[in-house]
Amino acid sequence: MSKTLQPLSRALGACAGELATLADRCEALQAGLAPALQTGAAIEEAQTLDLLTQSLAAVADYLHALSATLPGEWVVDTAPAASVVPLTELAWRLLGGPLHPPPETGEIDFFGACP
Repeated sequence: MSKTLQPLSRALGACAGELATLADRCEALQAGLAPALQTGAAIEEAQTLDLLTQSLAAVADYLHALSATLPGEWVVDTAPAASVVPLTELAWRLLGGPLHPPPETGEIDFFGACP
């Protein structure tokens, strides 16, 4: 099996994991901004952020549950889909690669997490 040919359940699980991470980040952002979002029009923005957080978590749970029911022999080539992802590290994770792959292009990622 080539590196980009992987079980469909794994590909969906990777997407679920990424969505869950985004939901966690939104929740942390929400907690950090809570004091500032308690006035006037900001309350509506806080509600939008809360809906975004809940939606990301729900879709992550949905994909995770779906991936758990798929036969292991169902495989998919993830390379074409990953090639449209502009965030290199995210694309690598979706392909099943390491969290921090060695840089290939020499580009600096100022927003990436450091180990």
